[in-house]
Amino acid sequence: MNKSFKKVLISAPFGRSGKTSFSIGLARALSRKGYKVQTFKKGPDFIDPSWLSMSSGRFCRNLDLFMMDKETVLRSFITSSIDADIAIVEGAMGLYDGIDYLGTGSTAEIAKIIDSPIIFVLPVQRITRSSAALIKGYVEFDKEIDIRGIILNKVARDRQKNLIINALKHYNLPEVLASFPKDDKRLSIPDRHLGLIPAKERSELNSVIDSFADAVNEHMNWDLFFNITKSYEVSSEVLGDLVNFERLFDVRIGIIQDISFSFYYPEVFDFLKKLGAKIEIINSLADKHLPDIDVLYIGGGFPEVFAKELEKNDSLRRSIKEFGENNYPIYAECGGLMYLSDFIENDGNKYNMVGLLPFGIHMDKKPVGHGYEEVEVFEENPFFRKGIRIKGHEFHHSSVSISRSTDIKFSMKVLRGNGIMNKLDGVVYKRVMASYLHIHPLGFKDFVANLLRSIYVCK
Repeated sequence: MNKSFKKVLISAPFGRSGKTSFSIGLARALSRKGYKVQTFKKGPDFIDPSWLSMSSGRFCRNLDLFMMDKETVLRSFITSSIDADIAIVEGAMGLYDGIDYLGTGSTAEIAKIIDSPIIFVLPVQRITRSSAALIKGYVEFDKEIDIRGIILNKVARDRQKNLIINALKHYNLPEVLASFPKDDKRLSIPDRHLGLIPAKERSELNSVIDSFADAVNEHMNWDLFFNITKSYEVSSEVLGDLVNFERLFDVRIGIIQDISFSFYYPEVFDFLKKLGAKIEIINSLADKHLPDIDVLYIGGGFPEVFAKELEKNDSLRRSIKEFGENNYPIYAECGGLMYLSDFIENDGNKYNMVGLLPFGIHMDKKPVGHGYEEVEVFEENPFFRKGIRIKGHEFHHSSVSISRSTDIKFSMKVLRGNGIMNKLDGVVYKRVMASYLHIHPLGFKDFVANLLRSIYVCK
């Protein structure tokens, strides 16, 4: 089997340079031209991928070198892009920024693994010729990195743009593909916490994304863009399942997925289907009772934003509590942990939640846990074998207090990150387990199967 697709990676010198808005607009602009676009996001983020998924009409995939090994990153990139015309990877932070001073896990490392050319988004407020010095530094810092084109962002006027273009030409640096004026409001997205708002929270998103695409289409030199993209010839040797699947039939898994709980990696659903599970999607705001299921999975999101609406649906909250009290398995991540607690307190208001876990959740304006998390499982639980280590990430603006006494235990020791409290995570009550840890199925490859196997684990 021979198949090829084009590829390009979008990076920048630092965060908030405009690379996400540009990537979203680029994906939609190419889609409107009739290309099948597969998007990727470097890192563990859920929010940017929700925009990228909507912009292309295909699920965005995460590429992360803390949670995944290099082979998994490459094979995920290839197998996800095999039926696409072009793959677009959006980087994170600055091009060479990683988890240490050596840039481990950086966007540059991803570019090397997938052998991708780079389009570099450069904000140019109040600089002209200095832009050439910056680009020269990024080009020469690592000779294995292939920066092919430049996007000028926040350009004041044509004179500034022309000075920068001429300086880049004079020093034989990559050409400018597009230039975006600083007063072009089409490329702005309102923030939520540390990043972009989740796509599913905005019904008018398509018009917002179309405005990004209009701006990209208007300013992009398309001939130059297609000249700098690089084709990848796919061989059959790299194809096949990323995980060895043992089909577990007749397991009915409920997943709460709606505007309150939208943080799920698409591989979760891919793997559940391959394992033979029957998936029941539950709406925490509209559904009154759990369907006939064997196990419940509640992912992350922003339940604090919809806490009032979640509290109003007391019928579903009672149904979930009864499910857990009757010793059925429930697995909850971050927002799911918050929902299973006694209450969420936000801006002086307290909202009752499910009440399975004896916790009060208190919201903060600043991140409480933000970054990679690694844990060691030290106690028996329904989902993970004792003694293993799991890498993931946490992203929460909430802290936890004990609201009452009950029979709970913690099952995870936090080696990196914050967890729930006192460097502990993975609280267990009966067959309910909840943590702040987000796990990627390609990072811990037994994760999805363990969700299903939990029905056979007795307590």
